[in-house]
Amino acid sequence: ATLCEFQTQLLLPESDDASAIIGVVGFNGQFQIEARLNRAPLDADAMVEWMERLIGHPVIYAPLPAFI
Repeated sequence: ATLCEFQTQLLLPESDDASAIIGVVGFNGQFQIEARLNRAPLDADAMVEWMERLIGHPVIYAPLPAFI
């Protein structure tokens, strides 16, 4: 289920804009928070810290390969 959608430019004005979707995903009786971005607005080193601040919870950054 989607909790919210937004453009990252509002939160990261110095970075490239990206579309973000924050949602909840259920699997095997457990739920996870999932953040999807159409592109990474920050480099990989800064992405984990920003995502943890954004959702207020420790994260595992697992970028997906580009969709072709």
